[in-house]
Amino acid sequence: MYLNQYIEEMGTGTLDMIHRCSDAGLPEPEFTDSSGFKITIWRAAYPKQPESQPESQPESQPKGLKFSVLNLLTRGPMQKSELSRNLGQKVVSGPLNAVVRRLLNEQMIEYTLPEKPNSRLQQYRLTNKGRTELSKLKSENAV
Repeated sequence: MYLNQYIEEMGTGTLDMIHRCSDAGLPEPEFTDSSGFKITIWRAAYPKQPESQPESQPESQPKGLKFSVLNLLTRGPMQKSELSRNLGQKVVSGPLNAVVRRLLNEQMIEYTLPEKPNSRLQQYRLTNKGRTELSKLKSENAV
């Protein structure tokens, strides 16, 4: 690249890419120079996702997701992203957003920063009404 004047000075970026790929167990990048310089970096194959498991997904059952969110908040205040991770989700799902909005409207949970509802630091905590509802849901599930 230096000899073809694609870069101003030689460095270790190319070697770094080769080492990082090797460390990750991936094939070495391919470098080609045909009608422009091209680097091909391979990525890992992702494991195949199971088709569908509605019974194991809390968001497939609104009561189950409501119970799960209330139960998680007994540990203390949490951000929506923390709730999502604890539910086994990679990102905050639409059903989780809906349940959080509904629980807020029903005053079962509340903001830790009520004056800044859209803050990136916003967390949610259980209210007394939420604790009562959780106890009710637990007793329904025990029967």
